[in-house]
Amino acid sequence: MTQNLDPQPTPLPGNALALISVISGLLLCIPLTGLIAVPTGIIGYRRSKYLGGNGSVAARVGLVLGIINLVWWPAMIAGAFNTYRSFQLSKPAIEPTQKFVMYVGSGQIANAKKLCTDAIDEARLTDSAEEMGKWGSIDNVNPYYRGEYHGKSDIEIQAELKFDNAHKILVTHWTTTDAGPRLTAYDFREPPTTEPSTQP
Repeated sequence: MTQNLDPQPTPLPGNALALISVISGLLLCIPLTGLIAVPTGIIGYRRSKYLGGNGSVAARVGLVLGIINLVWWPAMIAGAFNTYRSFQLSKPAIEPTQKFVMYVGSGQIANAKKLCTDAIDEARLTDSAEEMGKWGSIDNVNPYYRGEYHGKSDIEIQAELKFDNAHKILVTHWTTTDAGPRLTAYDFREPPTTEPSTQP
């Protein structure tokens, strides 16, 4: 007596490229893995059409993650390079900013004036010294708080100042001369509620 058996379905072949794409795409923490995820995702998705859809989801996910990787990492690298470049170009004005704070804070107006252009007179410096005196003694000066290089004629340095009775941000603008950086403008501001994440 012959027994009729149902034929077993033939398993579909795997889609290795789709798998490679999604794995590469998930490695977002590694720079430029999108170079693998994107092409394998495209080829894997095309191949899935001939495999009954096998691997189509993985290929699409890998493709999307790969594109994100290729956009995000270059942006991060470019941002880091620009921050480093800005810091290097702003560096000559960092030490003078610290000196300016100490001179004005201690009432050494003549020394502070030597760091300034004619745009800042001794009367302005004297008023600033009196204002700083109301805030108490200087506990800490952080000239690396924030900075931006706008050009040789405008180097912006922001210094964080902590006094006994106050917390201020000193925003300074410097221009480069043969004698060194000279202060063209400055202003005291209140610190933001959220601390910045970048430094010069």
